[in-house]
Amino acid sequence: MANLWEKVKQTLEQSAKSIKETTAATAKTVADTASKVALTVAEKSKDIAVTIGDKTQEAVAVGQLKIKQYNLNRDISNKFDELGARAFEVIKNNGKNVYSDAEVIKLIKEVKNLESKIDQIENKIEDAKTKEPEQETTTSSQGETD
Repeated sequence: MANLWEKVKQTLEQSAKSIKETTAATAKTVADTASKVALTVAEKSKDIAVTIGDKTQEAVAVGQLKIKQYNLNRDISNKFDELGARAFEVIKNNGKNVYSDAEVIKLIKEVKNLESKIDQIENKIEDAKTKEPEQETTTSSQGETD
């Protein structure tokens, strides 16, 4: 009977030792994996923050350009008001040809200049919307190598 008890005791001790070793190995694996996951999450979080920053800067730039565009359109509207008033005055007072009036010609040139500026701003807005931030291409290529 002592032999049986010794064998049970020995088997239990070996099982306990095996469980302890397996548990330690599993804990080490979990710890190693957790640190890698934490590092990956930190890197991805940084990339996301950079992307958000880039998109915010883009939105601010586009917003500023749209304000300039709005102001130029308002200036054009004011010039049209001036142009109409001047054309009416020229026709009313002396019946002179409106197209030969220096003030009318000046106002038409100013409107064309403002329209040109609006076209430039629209091109800048398109460029800002289609421009891909440098960080995104760097990040996506880094993600492929990991």
